[in-house]
Amino acid sequence: MVRTNFLLSTLLLFSLIALVGCNAKITDQSSLYSYMNEKKNAIKVEKKSGDFIIMTTYIPQVLLNPSNLQTDKKNQKFLFFRLSFQCKGKDLLLSMDQSQYALFLNKISFKLGNYLNIVVDGKEEEIDDFQFTPMFGTTQSTDILFAIDIRKLNNNHDFKLKLEDIGIGVPTFYFPFNIDDIEKLEELTKNLQIPNS
Repeated sequence: MVRTNFLLSTLLLFSLIALVGCNAKITDQSSLYSYMNEKKNAIKVEKKSGDFIIMTTYIPQVLLNPSNLQTDKKNQKFLFFRLSFQCKGKDLLLSMDQSQYALFLNKISFKLGNYLNIVVDGKEEEIDDFQFTPMFGTTQSTDILFAIDIRKLNNNHDFKLKLEDIGIGVPTFYFPFNIDDIEKLEELTKNLQIPNS
């Protein structure tokens, strides 16, 4: 009887731990970024090649509209991501000589669509829009925001972002995402309000 009670108590404890673990709480901007950076949540995918680290991170609506008073209906039609480049843990642009810098800057400012595509069911499609804003070394990475029309998923849950070498000598990378992980993050942040800085 004692052993049965012990087993039941242990089972109940593990069930509660699993339940709490499944119901992650996002209560502020800090917990949001922690959630986004946890590998198990599949919101950020990182690839490495030599000294280079390339990351793709889904950007939730709450960060596009911090007041979250009324979500922009136009933005709901798109999935937003940040593409980040680092070299030796620093902003990639800072590691380049002048000729490399100008060429890479031109590609990420005007031609990213030639190198970055969405792959759904083996079919490649172009990203819909992108924007690079230079930060002049104030961040640890070169970051580009890009958007994908959600209709391109054709109700598929799994998709990949394909990035071909943009002139830095890395292989073609695929960044896998699942719409369920994205929707879970949106659900967790739907009532979150981030103060304007």
